Amino acid sequence: MATIKDIAEKANVSTATVSRVLNQDKSLSVTTETRERIITIANELNYVPIRKRQTERHQGFVTSSYTIGLETWYSPEYEWEDTYFLSIRKGIEKECAERGISLRKLKADWRRIARHMRI
Repeated sequence: MATIKDIAEKANVSTATVSRVLNQDKSLSVTTETRERIITIANELNYVPIRKRQTERHQGFVTSSYTIGLETWYSPEYEWEDTYFLSIRKGIEKECAERGISLRKLKADWRRIARHMRI
């Protein structure tokens, strides 16, 4: 796998310049010739960004660099009785799915918590 460093060495520019060109940084002041040279070299070397490589490594499973843990303290029955918590959980699940963020659902010992809260 080609790296940004490989591209930079072949294009005779810094790794920062390569990174900014590949990330389409509009504020970078670089000639069109240099920009095209970097892109051409990246294509020749079959450069694949790290995030894309990490996703491909998981054999078709869409993965994310980010994971959010959602811990619930209430029982499933309580969630259905009081739809406030259900709507919050569903909203979090929807947003995470749309943004490609992994969501890990954690179950608290709701029976122990309920004794203290008298639910």
